[in-house]
Amino acid sequence: MILHRLLFLSVFFVLSGIRAQILEVNSPNESNKVKIKIENGLPYYRLQSNDEVLIDWSELGLKYKNQTEFSNLETIHSKVTPYTNTWKPLWEKNSIIENSYNEIRAIFKEKSNLMRSIVVNLRVYDDGIAWRYEIPIISAGDSITVEKDLSSFNLTENGTFWAFNDHGNKKHLGPADISQIPDTVQTPFLFKYPSGKFIAILEAGIKNMANFILTKSEKAPNLLVSSMGVSVVELPEETSWRVVMIGESELDLVESNLVVNLNPPSKISDTSWIKTGISTWNWRGYGYKTLDGYEYGLNTDAQKRFIDFASKNGLEYHLIDANWYGPEFDENSDPSTPQENFNVEEILSYAKNKNVGVFLYLNDVGAKKFGLEKILKQFHEWGAVGIKYGFMKGQGQEKVLYTNKVIELCAKNKLLLFFHDLPIPPSGDHRTWPHLLAREYGHAQADGKYSVYPENSINQPFINMLGGPLDMNFGWFDLQEAVERIKVKEAIPGTVAGELAKMAVIFSGYICIPDVPEEYMAKYDMFDFVKRFPRKFDEYKVISGAIDKYISVARRSGEKWVVASYTNNEEREMKIELDFLKAGKKYKAYLYEDQLNSDYLTNKEAYKVRELKVDHKDIIEIFMAPGGGNCIILEEVGG
Repeated sequence: MILHRLLFLSVFFVLSGIRAQILEVNSPNESNKVKIKIENGLPYYRLQSNDEVLIDWSELGLKYKNQTEFSNLETIHSKVTPYTNTWKPLWEKNSIIENSYNEIRAIFKEKSNLMRSIVVNLRVYDDGIAWRYEIPIISAGDSITVEKDLSSFNLTENGTFWAFNDHGNKKHLGPADISQIPDTVQTPFLFKYPSGKFIAILEAGIKNMANFILTKSEKAPNLLVSSMGVSVVELPEETSWRVVMIGESELDLVESNLVVNLNPPSKISDTSWIKTGISTWNWRGYGYKTLDGYEYGLNTDAQKRFIDFASKNGLEYHLIDANWYGPEFDENSDPSTPQENFNVEEILSYAKNKNVGVFLYLNDVGAKKFGLEKILKQFHEWGAVGIKYGFMKGQGQEKVLYTNKVIELCAKNKLLLFFHDLPIPPSGDHRTWPHLLAREYGHAQADGKYSVYPENSINQPFINMLGGPLDMNFGWFDLQEAVERIKVKEAIPGTVAGELAKMAVIFSGYICIPDVPEEYMAKYDMFDFVKRFPRKFDEYKVISGAIDKYISVARRSGEKWVVASYTNNEEREMKIELDFLKAGKKYKAYLYEDQLNSDYLTNKEAYKVRELKVDHKDIIEIFMAPGGGNCIILEEVGG
């Protein structure tokens, strides 16, 4: 009955709007409202959440190359359609996802002789809005060059912003006043209103056109405009979704399923080969010397040591990183020809017998010179289960199209995949391609020549993770002396408990732990957390948190819960209420914690492990050292 009433109201607004050139569509619970109007012959939208206008009248539309800009438009057709369903992903933050929205598809046509049209497909959710543009076909074989995206965001009040940043030391932008927004800013872009409400601007379903960034407009102090690279497309075509997530707080944004909901269902019918998991990694171990004198290097034997450890401890994967087929940036390094001292087929056979899957690194240089399809076919025939794709060159539409080529060819060859080194932004596309397990979107720990400090890592779930799963290489145990290794250029800040907490908070289908087996064995009581950590989850809840400060999440897998919390460079005490547990059931709580004197700079490896018996009425008091964290695993033991 409520659905019919909402539909009636929406249709009433639309029919009324056609006469007045104003359309309106509400979210299913009526909390969010979008109005669309034609003013001076151009389309604009306005976003209101409850009684607060978040985005005032802002332009919509596209500009085509070698064509005049649209003008003198009128609404010739509009239709509002309600939609609701639930779906089950192969893997996600949640095992059942609700997808409910009201959608308006509006066609605006020029009154002039050009008779061109703009089609806006806009969806209004309870946790945000999204729209894309449809470019209709005119005649068979048509193509068009999209020169500009005119979408803009007229923020109504002065507030505080944060944004993703891949320049310089890659520290997030913000918190800063809106007046300090640079000329260009990347997404996700977060904005906090004086009321405390948050929005995030980003993209969903990036596929055939360049992704966008935001530019500051000279027309108004709070006006941001989408800036998209020139894109040539065959018609008919549609853009990616321009997304505005809405939350009463920043915690709502972290929990949202809006971006993944905007992507099409899986295109892979047989998904039996797709498995999430935890991986060892050879790269950061170079130069590490064990107590018995062994030194890790890029050779066959070292990979077997990692594989033995992974097999013994139930880890699914091992990653062989760069240079195994020669210097990765050398155009003569052929990924289908391993170095002489590196027997990749022997390693893969050895791993298979140990029930460990191996990922092989592939650099953009070798992939493009020696033929991507040929190389991926070879990797599959050797027995690799996946690839890590690094340092993809290009920008704009070229990079987007090549990214999708890599994704589709990996699916064709049944290879799991994750990207590193400045890929295009995650946009929920892992729903369509569930073998795409993660991206390094931001700066993974100890990557390049510097390390990620707590004031930056604390915002990765609030900013970087909004578009999809990440691989950020948390899970270091040798924090005091790792800088002595060949591939670690700067001391790593953090605590052992904090590293585990970051690993658990960050949503990912592929968790790549960076340390060597000996360091995990030396703190095996803490490594117990990794062994117990589920590979798939049913629920992701943010218990509490604040951007720039701390985050605490609870994740459920069946009847097991993982509670993980970490903080910035300030120590913090918290009370974890266990009211999310089943009433009448008893649980064993395994706690992996900082010591009172732990510190991310001076006493990184101090920790403690303890066990408790608890139920849903209990409260666990936890302590997080500066730059540290806390992890709890709760396993049901009966009534």
